[in-house]
Amino acid sequence: MNVTIRYITEIPSQAVALPGAGTGFNGGRKSTLEAQIDLSVNGPGSLTVLTRSWGTTREYARKDLLDVAGKPTWYKSLRPGATALNTATLQLSNDNLFAAFVDVPDASHGVRLYVAGGNPLVVPSPEIDGEFIVSFRNHGGTWQYRVVGSHDGFPSHRIAVGANTVLDHDCVAQDQTPLSLLPPSEFAVSTGWLGL
Repeated sequence: MNVTIRYITEIPSQAVALPGAGTGFNGGRKSTLEAQIDLSVNGPGSLTVLTRSWGTTREYARKDLLDVAGKPTWYKSLRPGATALNTATLQLSNDNLFAAFVDVPDASHGVRLYVAGGNPLVVPSPEIDGEFIVSFRNHGGTWQYRVVGSHDGFPSHRIAVGANTVLDHDCVAQDQTPLSLLPPSEFAVSTGWLGL
């Protein structure tokens, strides 16, 4: 039985600005991590990493960042025709984005999901942080999964296990700002065992 695990971080606005900053940055997808676990295979060979990627970061002049009615002050849209001042993509490494097989005492399979990446145009910068263990077990002939971990309040974090959305953290709905990138991680996740 193959199960796909997908973890994304995303800024829901077109652009982001902090008060007093002379420039801002694009929103959208920041990281994508996708792996497949074969529950019929034991050990590390059961895990295949399908996708590991960082989105491109673009810097914009403050004049090109527009307020959006009803949204937080950091939540901006881009002026039509806005041109990026600078562009960069965070270099992918095992220090900033990975999925790996781990042993979990009360499970047959475990997958560690990890993200810790900053803005490549601002060095140093606070990082998007998230770390989770997705565990699987066969309980009475039925496969179950559990997700335990923590993540920053900003940006939005989403995890799906198979067809099930397990985490859907909306940073706007949770009244979080880019300042939530600073340590520590504000949100803990512990689902308990769920049926696949």
